Amino acid sequence: MAGSRSWSPDEHAATREEHDLDAQRAAEAARTLGEANRSRSADSIPPFAHLTTRTCYSLRDGAIRPRELAAAAKAAGMSHVAITDRDGLYGAVRFAHAAAAEGVTPVFGADLALAPEHDRPGWELTRAGRD
Repeated sequence: MAGSRSWSPDEHAATREEHDLDAQRAAEAARTLGEANRSRSADSIPPFAHLTTRTCYSLRDGAIRPRELAAAAKAAGMSHVAITDRDGLYGAVRFAHAAAAEGVTPVFGADLALAPEHDRPGWELTRAGRD
């Protein structure tokens, strides 16, 4: 393929280190939540799933990585967890793999910014502090 290149050994090592760090963070989150949940009775907690969760793929709003989210949901005893990133589903594949590995059902959503239709009142967009 024209214009493609191979990764250098340093790039492979950096990617592997990042992957291992993600796994460590996910395990730590699962341990922390697991310890907190052991003190509560499972019967006292109604079924619950977060449906508006921003991941690190929502550049302005989220911080959690998909693997950490799936591990935390499992540790919290949730059967489902959703990602609802802004303007795209960039983390969907990684989240699906992480959720499958943890045994949690993934739910996907996106908050999309739609272009305004000027002939429909109420669809005007205003940026913060500007008319």
